[in-house]
Amino acid sequence: MYLKRLSIQGFKSFATRTTFEYQPGITAVVGPNGSGKSNVADAIRWVLGEQSSRLLRAKKQEDVIFAGTGEKAAVGMAEVALTLDNDERWLPVDFAEVEIARRVYRNGDSEYLLNGSRVRLRDVIDLLMKGDVGQNSYSIMGQGLVDEVLSMSPDERRAFLDEAADVKRFRMKIREAQDRLAATRENIGRVSLIIQEIEPRLAQLNRQAERAAEHKRLSAELMELLRAYYTHLWDDAQNTLTRVRANLDQGTAENAAAAQRVTQLRDQLRALSEEIRKRREAIARRDTQTSEIEQRLAATEQAVALDRERHAMTSARREEVRLELEAIEAERLTLVSTDVDDRSRNVEVTGEAETARDAMAKTRQELDAAERDYSALRGKVGELRDGADGDDRRASAMSSDIESAERRIADLGRELEQLVARRKQVIVELLGYRRRSSEARAAVFEGEARLDEAREEAEAAREQLIRVQEEVRDFEAAGNQDLRELDHLEGRLDALRRVQAEHDGVAAGTRNVLIMGQALIEEFAPGSMGEPPEIPGVVGLLSRQLKVPQGLEVAINAALEQRLHAIIVENESVALEAIATLQRRKQGRAQFLPLDSVRHVYPLNLQKERGVVGVAAKLVRCDQRMKPLIDTLLGRVIVCEDVQAGLRMIRRSLGSVVTLDGVYIEPTGVIAGGSTGADEGEFIRQRELDELPERIEELRNRTAISADRIANARAAIDQVARRSREAEAEYEMTRRALEGARFDLEKEKERLRRIRRDLDALRSKRADIRREQESRQAQIAQAELAAAQLQQRRDERRAEMESLEADLTAATERREAALRAVSEASARLASVEGERRTLIAMKDQHDKAIERLDGQIAAKRLQARNLELEASVIDERLSKLARELEAIRSEQTRFLEDAAPDRDELHRLESHERTIQDEYNEAQEQLLAVDRKRLDQEAELARTQEHIEHLRLEMQREGLAVDQAGKVVPFDDAVAPLPLPEPEMEAPRIQGGAEIDLEAMRSRIEDLRRQIRRLGAINAEAPGDFREFQERHSFLTTQMADLAEAEDQLRTAISDLNEEIRTRFTATFATVNASFGEYFKAFFGGGSASLQLTDPDNLAEAGIEMEAQPPGKRIKSLSLLSGGERSLTAVALLFALLSANPAPFCVLDEVDAALDEANVGRFTAALRKLSEKTQFIVVTHNRRTIEVADAIYGVSMGRDGVSKVLSLRLSDVPQHQD
Repeated sequence: MYLKRLSIQGFKSFATRTTFEYQPGITAVVGPNGSGKSNVADAIRWVLGEQSSRLLRAKKQEDVIFAGTGEKAAVGMAEVALTLDNDERWLPVDFAEVEIARRVYRNGDSEYLLNGSRVRLRDVIDLLMKGDVGQNSYSIMGQGLVDEVLSMSPDERRAFLDEAADVKRFRMKIREAQDRLAATRENIGRVSLIIQEIEPRLAQLNRQAERAAEHKRLSAELMELLRAYYTHLWDDAQNTLTRVRANLDQGTAENAAAAQRVTQLRDQLRALSEEIRKRREAIARRDTQTSEIEQRLAATEQAVALDRERHAMTSARREEVRLELEAIEAERLTLVSTDVDDRSRNVEVTGEAETARDAMAKTRQELDAAERDYSALRGKVGELRDGADGDDRRASAMSSDIESAERRIADLGRELEQLVARRKQVIVELLGYRRRSSEARAAVFEGEARLDEAREEAEAAREQLIRVQEEVRDFEAAGNQDLRELDHLEGRLDALRRVQAEHDGVAAGTRNVLIMGQALIEEFAPGSMGEPPEIPGVVGLLSRQLKVPQGLEVAINAALEQRLHAIIVENESVALEAIATLQRRKQGRAQFLPLDSVRHVYPLNLQKERGVVGVAAKLVRCDQRMKPLIDTLLGRVIVCEDVQAGLRMIRRSLGSVVTLDGVYIEPTGVIAGGSTGADEGEFIRQRELDELPERIEELRNRTAISADRIANARAAIDQVARRSREAEAEYEMTRRALEGARFDLEKEKERLRRIRRDLDALRSKRADIRREQESRQAQIAQAELAAAQLQQRRDERRAEMESLEADLTAATERREAALRAVSEASARLASVEGERRTLIAMKDQHDKAIERLDGQIAAKRLQARNLELEASVIDERLSKLARELEAIRSEQTRFLEDAAPDRDELHRLESHERTIQDEYNEAQEQLLAVDRKRLDQEAELARTQEHIEHLRLEMQREGLAVDQAGKVVPFDDAVAPLPLPEPEMEAPRIQGGAEIDLEAMRSRIEDLRRQIRRLGAINAEAPGDFREFQERHSFLTTQMADLAEAEDQLRTAISDLNEEIRTRFTATFATVNASFGEYFKAFFGGGSASLQLTDPDNLAEAGIEMEAQPPGKRIKSLSLLSGGERSLTAVALLFALLSANPAPFCVLDEVDAALDEANVGRFTAALRKLSEKTQFIVVTHNRRTIEVADAIYGVSMGRDGVSKVLSLRLSDVPQHQD
């Protein structure tokens, strides 16, 4: 391995990156003074981990960073990277090249890199140490170090031999092993103390663990019994709950069916009422139409009567015209048969004819007047007769309507009476509702008030229960804490008593004397056990006779350190006898304090001053007869607060001084202090032995009080839980009662709504009846008025008709008389005219008369035809009116026929309404009965759920719960408490099993609880603590054995390492010593030099002395050598070390500076020979040293203060021949 490359940047004068490439052999670094060539050696030393600022020629680490000049700015970081060729794996890493880099920043941070990876300084040092390369090695010789080698002490010079012998790493291993050995010894002591403390506690925990196991067994059996017991109760409750829910579901279904039936009936009543109203309106409309038809019928009948009168008159007139026509025709026949040639008769006949004609005109006029009167009277009489007949028919129809209306009014009256009765019943129900509603409201208000009170009481009881439970938990926690502390103190007391009984820490001889004097156990006086002591007069140990105040234990312990275990005896003879016995039996040594011969030294009298506690003898308490002894031992011991006060008091020469922390200063100046970890606890243990029983008794009293308080609290919990259950039950009952009251109130409200609907229906129906009654009454009144009018009009008509009938009779008589007179006149006129015409007018007149008669006949015939036409028109109109009358009567009949079913349907609907109303009332009663039954079932369900909830609370108090599968399990095993099953959830089914004797189970449960109570307070953590302590004891015992084995192994390893160091050092010392003498002779041309061990018997620690005697001189002291001689001697030692253990590379910084030309030649010759195994980097000014170099690096410094490098390989320079 050799140094292959060195890269420097920002280090000292090398501000910019500068790289040195090295090859095996010798490389010279040259340059003027101050150019920075020595900085190359410093860079190599620094990158290899050097921490000494002195060796780096700097005040602090940051000084190695280029600080800048006037022309070059400072840099913030210094970095040096060194590359080693590792082809031969000199370093134990799998790299052909190993680059070690170091950086430092101006803020003080630094880092190391190995092949680019950050590592620790320790990693770099360990790696270089394995390759015999390091910052403290002789392989880097800086300026002045050559002279320092000779000025070093033998021990410092030994380090070079250790490095050459490669034992430095063994020494480091020995130091590490010694540190581990010290730590192992300390651990052994600490583990031993811990084992001593654990053993009594372990026995006590064993007893407690057995009690806890018994408690656990009983508790497990109790838990199983409780699970079986509550499983049985829970299953019964669940079965009851399932049955009650099934009944409730059935009741709910019945309630829903009854409610649906009530709703259906209510809807039917509403539909019937609506249909009845519509029917009544339709009948009223039909009655109106019937009246209109009757009026039309009357008008048509009246028109028919008039047309019949007209037809009769027309027929009479036709008859009259026929008679007249016959008379005219007869007259014409007479004229035709009359002789018109009788002249004499013509005059007479003409007079008679005129007279007859006048009579005829007069009778005609009378006939016309009589005809007119007769027609008028006859028409009027016929009209009156028809009107009277029509009035009679209308009166009859109106009478029928009145009778029908009166019957309907009677029916409506009966319906109204029923409505009035129903209304009274509804009013009674309404009055009952008001009473019940007020009672229900009062019950709701009272229930809400009681519910609030019950809720507050339940919450208060619940809060009180939680508070008491928390208090019980606090009591139990405090009791458990006191119990654990009691167990700890009892264990501590047992351990202290055992230590006291066994006199742990007391020497074997002292213990044997105490046994022989029966003073080992303080509770028993010597001889009290039946046999006399072997050595009478033994009082006991000194430490057991003192009572030391708290805080002074360490000080008194230090003051009596050599006397603590001294035995107090009555006199010297007892002491001598005991010593003789120990010598004879070879049972050890002991120290004695005879009470009769110890010289009494009176204690000091000190005034109180700062830092002084007092005289030790006056600070402790003891038996009166021990007082002189204690005065002698502690009377001249001053207790001070600290060392400063102690030193101040010791200068007064009053006696010894001891500080509170155990520093003991004797008048002779001897100072003792520190900590042994053993005897300092003597008085503390004694004080604990005195105080622990009282504390234990106090804790026992406290635990007893805590147990009583817990028992009282548990009783209070039971009482409060009972009160809470009662309050919860009262709250639940009140809530159920309130729900019942609210349900009753809601039911009453529903009843009120039903009553109001009934009242509205009654009002509506009564209004309908009254309207119909009023309509019927109005119809009756109208009919009666019309009938009266018809009657009056008929009477008037009949009266008028009677009066007209007399006129008509007279008119008929006059008409008939006129007709007879006309006939007679016509006949006489006809005869006279005939005769006259015959006589006077001759034939033409006769013809004219005939022609006139023909005209009259034509006129009469025309009149007859007109009358016939008028009669046919009247007949047609009568036919039409007859048809209309028939149609109107058919329509009237149809309306009457149509109205009859409507009335029958109305009566049927009203009857059906009464039936539905009865069914509705019955359904309401059934709904109320079903509601009451459902309320009872809900109350039973609430009681069952309350029972289940109480059962759940009882199980929770017993530490049980119901899991999701419906099984009773311990509370912690339940994933979540099972809620009350919802109605749609199926309750757990009970599986078949053996019969359970609940009474026997309860008896066994109470018996187990009594057994558990008899066990008393249990340390539940004792089994775990016992296992933990047992494991810890086993672990510590194993650790003790392992530590002892490790101690032996470390001792063996240290011995082996020391032997290896001796072997290597002996061989290396001989080699280096021989090489040192040879190099010395070679450099000086004679003389002698050698290395001597300062302690040949202790090779591992011996230093190295150097002796050198140049040729021709007698001096052997190195201090008397000249500068050149010192340099050559140091170089001889360096080369001897390199020949014994060649380093991979060596840096020499101006080691040849003090050599002359002759010595430089010898130096370079040896250097060239050593370069075959070691690479040399030589910083030099010497020309001859430069000549032997294989490569040269020239270093110069420019104006900017930055070092620059120029390299040259001499093998590349051509050789010149002289």
